[in-house]
Amino acid sequence: MIGAVLLMSGLQDQTAWADVEINEMNFPDPEFRELLISEYITVSGNDVLTDEMINSIKEIDVKSCEIKSLEGIEYFTALKSLDSSDNKLSSLNVEHNTALVKLYCNFTLLNNLDSSELKFYDY
Repeated sequence: MIGAVLLMSGLQDQTAWADVEINEMNFPDPEFRELLISEYITVSGNDVLTDEMINSIKEIDVKSCEIKSLEGIEYFTALKSLDSSDNKLSSLNVEHNTALVKLYCNFTLLNNLDSSELKFYDY
């Protein structure tokens, strides 16, 4: 189990996404998908992450939400803070989240954390 608060040096992300539909293919975990729709997506008449939304979401807090997968988090390239603590995650890929400077992943089942593009600092 990885139990840590990680502070990272954010790098500029070179990945750009077009509008992303919030569906089972892009966000397989139903809890994560529902949370995104209810908490983070502005009313647009459909469940789509627009470029404007992607660029405006800087913080996501999914602490204690019974989430098993954060697949799809890579679309949030402007994300600076992610709290994924106290979930059922076994892996987490934040490779594309290069603006990320805070990652909370305490009390998860993580055995794989892909952060190969990020620089870490202990505090």
